[in-house]
Amino acid sequence: MHKLMALLLILNVFLHTSPAIAYIGPGAGILLLGPMFTMLAAVGVAILMLLLWPLMAIRRKRKTAKKSTTDKDASAPPK
Repeated sequence: MHKLMALLLILNVFLHTSPAIAYIGPGAGILLLGPMFTMLAAVGVAILMLLLWPLMAIRRKRKTAKKSTTDKDASAPPK
């Protein structure tokens, strides 16, 4: 019985509230845009890095392979 009364009281409070007549202003919306764009940029950069990571690894591997062949050629005795 007590649980039912508590439930009815909570429902009464939440369902019969009067609207708040308050003006927030444009500053609050602009204040939220900065963090929103920052999070969007961070997610975009993270996705971009995940897509570019294999390409950078291939480029690094080719560069080290080219450098090691150049070093071997330079250390070889002249013919």
